[in-house]
Amino acid sequence: MRDARWHRRSPSSSRHCHAVNRVGGRNFRDDRGWPPALDGLSLAAPAGMGRALLPRTTKRSMLRSLAIPRAPGQGVGPYRSRAMTLDRRSFVDSRRTVFASHERALRGKRTATTLLLVLACVAIAACASRAPASTRPEFVIPNRGNSPFSSVVRVGHFLFVAGQIGTDSGGGLAKGGIGPETTAAMKQIQRLLIQSGSSLDRVAKCTVMLADMREWATMNEAYNAFFPQMRPARSSFGTTGLAVGAHVEIECMATVD
Repeated sequence: MRDARWHRRSPSSSRHCHAVNRVGGRNFRDDRGWPPALDGLSLAAPAGMGRALLPRTTKRSMLRSLAIPRAPGQGVGPYRSRAMTLDRRSFVDSRRTVFASHERALRGKRTATTLLLVLACVAIAACASRAPASTRPEFVIPNRGNSPFSSVVRVGHFLFVAGQIGTDSGGGLAKGGIGPETTAAMKQIQRLLIQSGSSLDRVAKCTVMLADMREWATMNEAYNAFFPQMRPARSSFGTTGLAVGAHVEIECMATVD
């Protein structure tokens, strides 16, 4: 009766395995060896197969089924087992390197995506917390008693300062004519703007009313001292008279946060 089987050599012999095919009392050995992962595996061929099973169970076919890469020209004999182990290690190390690089790339993408989401949430929260500017007038410095006007009114991000004449601390007109009156009027405008949260640097438009247009040049000398560089838009015109006999009256519009 024909049979074929794989068996391990004794521990005192070499580490590789061999095949024995007993046909009529004769032994045929295949010393081509097994991969380390297949040590201890035994196969029994059914009757009638004979030596036809041996070429299918070599180390070469087993390596091909396991998809283990081999260097070009590398043999499969028992003396190449160390080279095969080194190839397996290099293959695993290369796969680990590729996987590690992919993982680092994915980690960087996840970090960038998380940062963008956080910035978007912060921007949305900032926009939601900032209430739209109201179009209703806010009387920052309202009228006093029977005064017919408020000194400063705010609408949105704009401040409207009422016309100011050049008066001194006692309430009377500043002495010296249109020059001192212009300086006193601009100082009052500056004080009102600071009190309302703005300044002369944020003035957008001024309107100057003169009792006598012939004093326009003198007024400009005092006026320009408050805007040494960038000067706001301005309109100037003459009138037939101003309150309490003033020579000049100035109003302005400014921005505010």
